[in-house]
Amino acid sequence: MLRLLGLLFLLAASVYGDGFGLCSCPPSVAVVVNGVNYSDSFIRTDLPGGQQFLIDGTVNHIDELNPANSFSFTLHARTNQDTDIDFDTSISGDPTVAFIITQPFLGFGSFALNSTSAGRIQDLSGDGAASVFGSPFIQSTLLNTSIVDQLNTGCNASGLPGFTLDCPPRLNSLNSLFLPPPDPGFPPVNTMSLKIGFSLSNFDGYILTGGTTLTPTPEPAMVIPMVGVLLGMGGLAWRRRRKV
Repeated sequence: MLRLLGLLFLLAASVYGDGFGLCSCPPSVAVVVNGVNYSDSFIRTDLPGGQQFLIDGTVNHIDELNPANSFSFTLHARTNQDTDIDFDTSISGDPTVAFIITQPFLGFGSFALNSTSAGRIQDLSGDGAASVFGSPFIQSTLLNTSIVDQLNTGCNASGLPGFTLDCPPRLNSLNSLFLPPPDPGFPPVNTMSLKIGFSLSNFDGYILTGGTTLTPTPEPAMVIPMVGVLLGMGGLAWRRRRKV
């Protein structure tokens, strides 16, 4: 019976995308605000075990000659080699923001990609209007530099002076992907990146959260044969028990 259970486990594992284990693969981050590179202002922390990482930093830019160019920007992110990127960020002023978080990982086969995005805009200028826009999307997920998912086009909001509104409410998308196996003898090194870009209206505020998760899934062509094998083996075991 133990041998049967072990065989069933191997059959189930064989139809899933392969995580392949961990590598020495810390994430990277690049941050540009109003055309200036602030990447060095963000610190990576390796958590115990070497599988999870934190990225944190804040940029406060004050332009006394042209206050419209002043801004404050904060980014917190958490990544996992097995494989996940989550972030939250807040910004105020009149900035154009662009940042990319990239997490390398090992794996191939079939995967499900689940992405989320949500924002909240505030009329800090008090003029009853606030807007934030991407080009056209604020959030993009890339695998090996190819875009595989996009969310959140921002909003153009109005209301009573000082209003705060969801921009947008929580969005979610789910996609099925396939990563081909590597060349024989080579590790299956891939990268997943979260690319964020937007422009905020003058002197207003925006809070943005989001993330993307890559999860191994069964190979579709293998699910039906595997179910048949499992049912057949279960029936065989049942008949043997009846004979005893």
